[in-house]
Amino acid sequence: MKGVASIDLSLGQGRGATKSVSQKFLTSKFDAVVSALSESDKVIFIDDFHYMNRTLQNRIARQIKSAAESSVHFCIASVPHRSDDVVRSNPELRGRTVNIDTEFWDADELKRIGGIGFPKAGIVVGEEQIGRLSAESCKSPQLMQAICLEFGRSINGGDVVDDALYQKVLGETAKRTDYTSLVKAMHQGPRLRRERNQFDFIDGTSGDVYRAVLLAISKGEPNLTWSYVDLRQAILNVCVSQRPTGSSFVDACKAVSSIARENAPQQRIIEWDSTNNGTLSIVDPYFLFFLRQSSLIGKIGRKTFAGAK
Repeated sequence: MKGVASIDLSLGQGRGATKSVSQKFLTSKFDAVVSALSESDKVIFIDDFHYMNRTLQNRIARQIKSAAESSVHFCIASVPHRSDDVVRSNPELRGRTVNIDTEFWDADELKRIGGIGFPKAGIVVGEEQIGRLSAESCKSPQLMQAICLEFGRSINGGDVVDDALYQKVLGETAKRTDYTSLVKAMHQGPRLRRERNQFDFIDGTSGDVYRAVLLAISKGEPNLTWSYVDLRQAILNVCVSQRPTGSSFVDACKAVSSIARENAPQQRIIEWDSTNNGTLSIVDPYFLFFLRQSSLIGKIGRKTFAGAK
């Protein structure tokens, strides 16, 4: 990319004596880059900073501070819910960085897609109806466009726009986003030698803590970020009586995040951040939409429930 320089800042984790050689080589290479880029208009771009372990983050953050003092410019890319990782890795950078917000679209922005698009297509859709469509788009403009397209195809002039029509539109749109194998893997969870505790849910099924987490996300508000407190309440809402303990659903969230990385290593789908009591972040809105609007979670639950009997 023109005007952007990249650099390998890995720790050089070679074996035995080669480790110290690698460390010296990396330090020399970094110093050479700082010397070359000092006072220039080029930028060192570091992608996916949040994927690095804390030790590596701390080391790189120290190098960033050192290079910045020589007027070297950096651009560090992280997912929104981990945007402060650089400052957390080196508090001395606080006040020296500028955060460029790239959050998902808000409700008004999403409504504009329908407000502009439907009249151009000659379709009369009320503001309340557009608002309902935008609420289910999981803050994604691409999903909002797909939902609006399916809505326009599904209605005729005299049709009554009722809940059944909305469900048909959302269900058809969900067919564009297929996460079947991933959801099944998450629902099953990692294999254990012992049986997991079973719970009864409001949809008439029963299952373990993994179903509780997935069902809570699918039945709750279309949130891309779930705090520990919000997720605990959502799990309580889908359980008939007993519910999983806090420690058990936290472990399930960690496992679900690992399963997502194993099944789709090139994608960022869902992540668990253990800091600040824990946060479950759904990075890919298409995954949340599929979980909420496809019939898969219901089918898995009914099949598991029937098998248990």
